[in-house]
Amino acid sequence: MSGVVPRLYLPASEQQVAELGRQAEQELEQGYGDFLLLADGMEDCFPGMRILGCRDWVHDGSIAASQQFLEILRESGTPVDVELPADVELFPVAIDGDALQGIFMFHLPGSVPER
Repeated sequence: MSGVVPRLYLPASEQQVAELGRQAEQELEQGYGDFLLLADGMEDCFPGMRILGCRDWVHDGSIAASQQFLEILRESGTPVDVELPADVELFPVAIDGDALQGIFMFHLPGSVPER
């Protein structure tokens, strides 16, 4: 049985992490920010899924997969579908290779709704 070894990227700088927080328009969760200072992303953290780093949000003339995923979440009404307010701020921190599944941080302007 062969296993996949996760691939870590070189650390992001404090400036890059701060810029990512500005781009996310929300404060990055401390654990995620600390991770980026150790490794600017990781391939195969879960089978077929990668943790996004600052490097994934740099645009080189085309829209990065991470940005596409975020736009799909917003346009599809995903927050409302999972009973979050429409004005919730979403920020993907991990996506699969097809940018169809992900893990994301969210920030609510008010308090967390009861479920």
